[in-house]
Amino acid sequence: MKKSLFFTVLLFFYSFPLHAQIQFEEHVPFAEIKQRAKKENKLIFIDCYTTWCVPCKDLAKRIFTDTTLGNRYNELFINFKLDTEKGEGPELAKAFKINAFPTLLWVDSTGDIVHRTVGTNTVEFFLNTIELVQDENNRYFLLEKRFQDGDRDPALLKKLTRFAAITKDLKGRPYIEAYFESIPESEWLSAENQSFFYAGCTSFDAKLMRYVLANTDKFEHDTIENLKTSCFDIANRFLIRSRSEEELKKFLALVDTYAPERQEYRKASELDFYMNVGNWVKLNELTSRYLKDWNDAYILSVYSWERSVREKDPELLKEAIDWAKRAIKLEEDDWNCDTLGQLYLKTGKPKKAEKWLKRSKELENL
Repeated sequence: MKKSLFFTVLLFFYSFPLHAQIQFEEHVPFAEIKQRAKKENKLIFIDCYTTWCVPCKDLAKRIFTDTTLGNRYNELFINFKLDTEKGEGPELAKAFKINAFPTLLWVDSTGDIVHRTVGTNTVEFFLNTIELVQDENNRYFLLEKRFQDGDRDPALLKKLTRFAAITKDLKGRPYIEAYFESIPESEWLSAENQSFFYAGCTSFDAKLMRYVLANTDKFEHDTIENLKTSCFDIANRFLIRSRSEEELKKFLALVDTYAPERQEYRKASELDFYMNVGNWVKLNELTSRYLKDWNDAYILSVYSWERSVREKDPELLKEAIDWAKRAIKLEEDDWNCDTLGQLYLKTGKPKKAEKWLKRSKELENL
């Protein structure tokens, strides 16, 4: 559930003690950030975002405000927030080869990348990543190079597999498959090795995923469904990067083949694609069609918020108001109430806007 950008930024800034969240430098020349990192002998953690990126806002709201994470990252890193569409952002985004959002980077004081990941994740993930970047002789990138140079030491394969699992690294499939090939099949389903399946099942043609689908009796139903979801989510990330409607058709066919019952997931993926590529005509067409009878508070909130930011057409905004109202009936929280308030502001109804913005603040302070 999302709210307007400016309100969100102010809300986060004033609602949390500084020690309880990651303290980001922003609107500071990157050269100065590197100088500071060199002086303090720290790595730089960079949150590369755009103002229209919904997952970026999710990270800001749900993850970067965590007390434990904030204390650790403030202690160990120089934290830098980079709007890739403003100032030196486009230049740095090109230099760092950023083509999806959010992209998270850990770089040294020279600007060389030590580690990178794409997309939202958990607090645990960001805490675990510390291990991958702090030890100069044991960094993930260095271990990857050993593998690429032909090293197949079992201890290296297991460490790479564990790191790939921690980071959900889509490039980790060769390490994981090499690791499983190095151990007897009788050990594949140990508790530890089963935890690696999520990182190894990066597509439906991956070796481990084929093993799962061929041995469904050896796995819990929920595990199989979660692994399918993982494959779909990864395919969706590549789809968004491709910005290709042809790839969208292939993705939707994939859902129809492996999970035809997941029609809401199918629709959500289609909406996500058109929002990310900025095809507003198609997005308006699909949201108007799909959201008529879709009773999911999150979906209703995301797309009513999106229209509150972008649209001016009175009819489209009226439609979004209906979605926001339904979202509140399903889940009355500060995000949904704020979205409805913003929509009323935009449609020239200040009294109604005041009511819902006030309610948003009340819920936020509970």
